[in-house]
Amino acid sequence: MVIKTAEKTLTLMRKGRFFKEYQVEMVAFPPDVRGPFRTEVTGKAAYLEGARIAVTDPGYAEAERRIVLAQSGFYLLPSGVAGQPPAIRPGDPAEEFDKDLLYGVFLRPEDMFEIYSLLTMATEVNVAD
Repeated sequence: MVIKTAEKTLTLMRKGRFFKEYQVEMVAFPPDVRGPFRTEVTGKAAYLEGARIAVTDPGYAEAERRIVLAQSGFYLLPSGVAGQPPAIRPGDPAEEFDKDLLYGVFLRPEDMFEIYSLLTMATEVNVAD
C-alpha cells in the first residue's frame, strides 16, 4: 500500500502492480509522527457504538472498521469516526493537537470497509509526502 499525503491518495498494489486507488479525505499525523515512513498492518478491529467487538458479535456486519499500523498512534479509519481530529492545516504546530484523538488516514466509510476486507496482516505500508 502507498499513501501519498500531498495527493491524498491510497493505492493498493498486488505483487508490485497497481490494483486500486482510493481518495483520502484527510491525513492527520499524531504530534510525534511525521512522514515519510514505512510501516505495516499489525491489526484489524471492528467497533460498534464506541466499543471494540469480535467477529462473532451480531453487530459485526454494521460495525466501523479500523486498521492498526505498526507506526504507533497511526491508523486507517473511516471519516466521521468518534475521536477524529478537526481538519488540520499544514503548518499547524504539533502542540495544538489533542493526544486523545485518533490520528491516521481517514477514508470514506465504504472505501474503508472494502480496504479492510482486502488487506492482510503484515501488509507493507509506505507513507509518502
